[in-house]
Amino acid sequence: MKFRKIKLIRDIMEDMLAPYGFSIRSEGSKEVAFSRKRNTVVQYILVNIALPSSLRIFFKTNTYQYPTTSGYELLCKVRMEKDPYYSRLQNFYFGGWQWKDKKEFLEILDIFKKIIAEYGLDELERLSIHWTDARPTIETDRKLYEHHTELNMYYRKILGIEKETDTIKVINKVNQEILKIRGQNFKEVEPVLIGLAAIYGEEIINKCGGEWKWEETLDNFICCITNIHGHIYEGEYPLNAIICYWRDKRDDISVFMQIIDK
Repeated sequence: MKFRKIKLIRDIMEDMLAPYGFSIRSEGSKEVAFSRKRNTVVQYILVNIALPSSLRIFFKTNTYQYPTTSGYELLCKVRMEKDPYYSRLQNFYFGGWQWKDKKEFLEILDIFKKIIAEYGLDELERLSIHWTDARPTIETDRKLYEHHTELNMYYRKILGIEKETDTIKVINKVNQEILKIRGQNFKEVEPVLIGLAAIYGEEIINKCGGEWKWEETLDNFICCITNIHGHIYEGEYPLNAIICYWRDKRDDISVFMQIIDK
């Protein structure tokens, strides 16, 4: 029996979520997304249809690296995955709940409502806390986007690679500079990391093509490079890549070369 699945998701979940301040953010043929703003953080609840005939629910925020917890993962965290109520109709392979008819579809939405009320809202609060201060911000990404040309030139001069065309030598110099400032206070080295991100980004474009872009992603703005190797879906986030490399104490330039050498 056919029924309007997305309409049911929208209407039933909207009624449940509206009192908590959520509204519909987007609606497609396979998913309905709800969102609310808590101070500077946007929280999301997404309900989507996966094959074969499975429903999934996700909890997500726009904090650093967009942390996401699925309904299945959340139940595992609270040790409720074996509870007969929550596990009824569950498809463990897809991390969702499987239906055969409209009655079961509605039962799953009822399970989702209980998951949200009992565990999901608390999980969103947990996901709303940035797990590290060593991360790009809108301001630093904006600085990179607007000033990448002069930053690239300035830091290449500092590193003595103004006219260097060998990418491996350039990236090695970037690596050496990161090793020199490892362990220092993030705020003190942040300007240097932005400059190194400009070098890395320009090196990608020089060798692989692409362009700098100011991109909006889940209520965040971020500086990125798109159309690498002429592929519309291939991109890189230079500042995040450089900061992660510094923060994680890496010493392996293949982290950077893998996108250039493709």
